[in-house]
Amino acid sequence: MSHSISELNLNTSSIVNRAKEQDIILTNHRKPVAVILSYERYQDLLGKAEGSAKARTLADLRSKLTLVDEFHLPERPKTIHKDIDF
Repeated sequence: MSHSISELNLNTSSIVNRAKEQDIILTNHRKPVAVILSYERYQDLLGKAEGSAKARTLADLRSKLTLVDEFHLPERPKTIHKDIDF
């Protein structure tokens, strides 16, 4: 559902109450400019965004660890011990 900003100015309480049931798109000159949504929906969206960011971070770390495993570094030379006579 969408409402113009001038409608919002005239019917703020009514429009905000409707936002508890569904997201409201605010328009200015018939172009979308903002969204009013319930606080519960806002919290839900934040939780999904954080979960998605964590998943991307973990995926990035996994890919970097895989890259490290792909490097075939030469083995370290073995230490040679020699007895020294003084």
